[in-house]
Amino acid sequence: MQNRDLEVHTRFRDEYATRILAMIDDKIVAEHAAGPLANHSVGLSRVLNFFRSAPMADKYIIVCTKPWCEFRIAVLSEEWAVPPRIEENGVVYATETEARHGVFLRRIEDLIKACANKGAHSL
Repeated sequence: MQNRDLEVHTRFRDEYATRILAMIDDKIVAEHAAGPLANHSVGLSRVLNFFRSAPMADKYIIVCTKPWCEFRIAVLSEEWAVPPRIEENGVVYATETEARHGVFLRRIEDLIKACANKGAHSL
């Protein structure tokens, strides 16, 4: 029974991901860039809720590498007690707000790739 539940959940998430991707446009990205922690429109709230509902494995987090002046994106492991892996792409953010928007953009990139490879169920 649990396998069937997982299959249904995966199919629902895949279909919902396509709808979420269709909602993302320049206006949504600009709204998030202007205030990642502000009150958001209904559209941006739906996108953020979808991203936040993803499984913890491979989820992005923000790591402060130099107090108050340097922030980087890291990825959580699916294994218990394994420290996050800091992304090696060289991007360093001066503020936590910039890093939050960087995570948002990274999630959009991942969503585009996952929707292109729908059969992989990597959403």
